[in-house]
Amino acid sequence: MSDLKEKKSLTEVSEIEVVELPGPTQVDRALERKLLRKLDLRILPVFYLLSIISHIDRANLGNVRIEGILVDLHMVKMDYNKAILVFMVACIVFELPSSLMVRRFKPGNWIATIMLCWGIVTLCTGFTQTFSGLLACRFIVGSLEAGFGPCVAYLISQYYKRHEFQIRYSLYSTASQIGGAFGGFLAFALAKMGGLEGYKPWRWIFIMEGVVTIIVASFAFFFVVPLPENATFLKKDEKDLLISRLKYDQSESGADADTEPLTLRETIKIGLSWKVLLTLVIFFVVDVYSSSVSSFQPTILKNIGWTSSEAQIHTIPVYMTALVFNITFAFLSFHFKLRSPFIILGAAIGLVGWILELTSIPYISPTTGFGVAGQRYAGMFLIAIGGAVQSPILVVWLANNMRGRKERIVSLGVLLAGAHSGNVVTANVFITSQERKGFPVGFAAGSALAGVGVLATIGLAFGYWMENKKFAKKEKEEIENGGTLGEYQPFRNTL
Repeated sequence: MSDLKEKKSLTEVSEIEVVELPGPTQVDRALERKLLRKLDLRILPVFYLLSIISHIDRANLGNVRIEGILVDLHMVKMDYNKAILVFMVACIVFELPSSLMVRRFKPGNWIATIMLCWGIVTLCTGFTQTFSGLLACRFIVGSLEAGFGPCVAYLISQYYKRHEFQIRYSLYSTASQIGGAFGGFLAFALAKMGGLEGYKPWRWIFIMEGVVTIIVASFAFFFVVPLPENATFLKKDEKDLLISRLKYDQSESGADADTEPLTLRETIKIGLSWKVLLTLVIFFVVDVYSSSVSSFQPTILKNIGWTSSEAQIHTIPVYMTALVFNITFAFLSFHFKLRSPFIILGAAIGLVGWILELTSIPYISPTTGFGVAGQRYAGMFLIAIGGAVQSPILVVWLANNMRGRKERIVSLGVLLAGAHSGNVVTANVFITSQERKGFPVGFAAGSALAGVGVLATIGLAFGYWMENKKFAKKEKEEIENGGTLGEYQPFRNTL
C-alpha cells in the first residue's frame, strides 16, 4: 500500500529535475529540453506558415468586397452574405469527416493534399464571371479548408505534454493575426495591379493568393510531420523518450487501445459529451468575434471615411495588436496553468468592443453614413483582441481534458465544425441593407453573445472542478480498498 501511494505522489509532481518514466530508465531534464528544441524547430515553423496561408485564403473575401467584386459579378442585397454562408456551411459539413482522415492516411499527405486543392480553386476564383461561379468556388474551398485546423491541432498535441501543448498551440494560433495583417497588406499591394492584363484588383487578389498557396502546399508534402511513432526525423532513443514521456503525462491505462478503429458509437458518444458541447457554445461565440472582423472589418473601416486602400492598410494594426495580446495571454495561461480566467477576461475585453460599436450607431450621419471614427476603430481593436485570446486557449483547454487520440481528434473536429456556426450568424446579422446604418443588429447580437460566452465559461470551469473532485474521491476509495486506480488514476482536468 505504501509503495502504491509513493508511486501516486510521483505522478502528481511536475516540477522536478529528474522524471521517472515508465520502465527502468530515468532521464535527465537536459535530454528532454534537447528533444523539445528539436521538436519545436521541426514542427512549429512549418505549421505556422501553412496556417498563415490558410487564414489569408479564408478571409480574402472580406478584402475583395471593397475592390469591385460586387459590381463585376452583379451582386445585390444579401449576395455577399450568401458567399460567406456557403463557405461556412461547407466547413461545418466536412470538418469532422476531414479530421478523421488523419487516422486513415498519413497526416502530412492529407494536409498537403487539401491545401493544394483549395489553392487551385482559389486561383480559379479569380477567373469566375458569375455570382454562381463564386458560390461554387467558395463552397469547394470551405469543404477543403474544413479539416485543416483540427488536423493540425491534433497533430501538434501528439508531440507534447499537456502543459507544453498549451503554450505552443497558442503561439501557433498567432498565425491567424499574422495572416489577417498580411492579407490586408497583400490586398493593398495586389489592388495596385488592377487593370494589368485587363483584370480588376479583386481578380489579382484571388489569382496571386492561389498561386502562393499552391507553391507552399507542394513543399508541405515533404515537411509536415507524421505521428510520433512514425517520426523519421527522430533517432530511436529520441522517439522512445518522446513516446514514454507522453504516456507518463497522460497517465492512461490501456492507451494502446487507441490504435483500434474508431466506431460510429464512440464518435457520437465523444461528440455529445458535456465537455465538448459546452466548449462548443463558447467557441461559437468566439467565432462570431473572429468572423465579424475578418469578413466585415474592411467594409466598416471604409465606411468611417477611408478609401478602399486606406481601409486595407488600417486592418493591419488591429491584427497586430490582437497578436500581442494573444502571446501575452498565452504565456500567462501557461505560467499559472489556468485557462478559464483568461477566457473570461478575453470575453470581457471583446464585450467592451461590441458595446463601443453599438453605442456609436446613434451618431451615424444620415447623409454620409459615417459614425464616430475613433470609437468605431477602437471597437474593432477590442473585438479582435477578444476573439484572438480566447480561441487558442479554448482549443488547448478541450484537448488537455480529453483522454487519448480518439477523444482528441473527434472532440477537436466537432468543436471546430460546430464553431463555424458562428460565421452563419455573422452572415445573417451583418446584412447589406443595414450597412449605411452601421450594422446595428450585428453589433447588438455580438454584445449579447459575448455575455453568454462568459456564463458558459464559468459553467464549464465548474463542471471540470466537480469532475476532478469525483476523480479524487474514487481514487482514494480504490487505494483504500487495495485495488487498481483504473480510470480514476492521476488524471485531472485543467481549470
